[in-house]
Amino acid sequence: MLRRLWIVAVAASVLIVGVVRAQDGDALPVTADAAADLGKALAAWDQRANGAFVNTIPFEKAVLRAAAEGKPDDLVAYLKHERYGGLLFAALCERRPKVPVEAKIVDTFASLPADRQLESALAVAALGSEAARAELKKLAASDACAAAGPQRDAIHAALVRAGEPAALAELKKGLGSKDPDDVARALLAAGDARAIEFVGDCARLADDGRALAKPVASHWSEQRTTKSADGQTTTTETVPVNLKTLGEVAVEAACRMGATTLPDEVSWWYVLEKGPRFVRGADAVKRLRQFVAADAKARKAKAVDAFAALLAVQDALRPTAPDMAEWKLVAAAFDQDWTVDFTLGDAAGRMTVDATGHATKR
Repeated sequence: MLRRLWIVAVAASVLIVGVVRAQDGDALPVTADAAADLGKALAAWDQRANGAFVNTIPFEKAVLRAAAEGKPDDLVAYLKHERYGGLLFAALCERRPKVPVEAKIVDTFASLPADRQLESALAVAALGSEAARAELKKLAASDACAAAGPQRDAIHAALVRAGEPAALAELKKGLGSKDPDDVARALLAAGDARAIEFVGDCARLADDGRALAKPVASHWSEQRTTKSADGQTTTTETVPVNLKTLGEVAVEAACRMGATTLPDEVSWWYVLEKGPRFVRGADAVKRLRQFVAADAKARKAKAVDAFAALLAVQDALRPTAPDMAEWKLVAAAFDQDWTVDFTLGDAAGRMTVDATGHATKR
């Protein structure tokens, strides 16, 4: 709870600073050349970074816009930027740029110190190339990843995402184990790797009630609202939520597969889907299995998959979404096109996503 309050306090201070120092945003150039804009924005950041209370959001927006609109070859030069290189890796690599740009990205990644590589390993893994796998294997063998712990888990997830054969074989072995804790570890590795090809395994095991030897902490807190007899409303938050069964872990892993890979300092204001995709409760298993069945139907029809369809909906909504509004999935069905029902804040909505990934309101 204290951590959440601290985050909210920091976010509030950033927004207040943004009002006080609006010139930080106004000073950013707005032209048709996204790469040039990024260069100017980062130069402006470097000049202001030593000052207190700089509103970071305009600079983060410049990076995201450049990755979306600029030519990848023009953006490689900025990947080494100490503050925003990690964000640019995440935003750029998800688009899987083609060789030789991809080769330049991997070469830049290879030139970074180990701590910076760990920051961007999962993003580079999205390239799925032999060169990317080779660099990730080097990182996995380095002193930075020698001991067990978060760093080791992070690089393992990156190797799974990159398609490294040994990491995939280990994951598949875990999924086939009779030990529920081994299966849970494999599911979470797939979730952290955003390895959506294993979402069917999540659905298959979502109602598995076998207890784990040691509970697993969820990535998401849990809020419960109660109303007293006198009409007062009380909201309590549990952090962390301990997952005690294999089925609970399976649902968690499916939620992690759809989670953003953008850094936390950006995702809190940029990403609309802030909570778990399959909200805990009696119908979580049913909703996950419906989602997976629709995903299989779309893939058979050679349409965009369920994960891409939901991203397309959020991308279409983002420009006009209220500040800090939260998007939640209600249902996703496929019949030639995707029909996605959702809530955005307090409002219900529906959008259609065609086979190519174009979203329109209904």
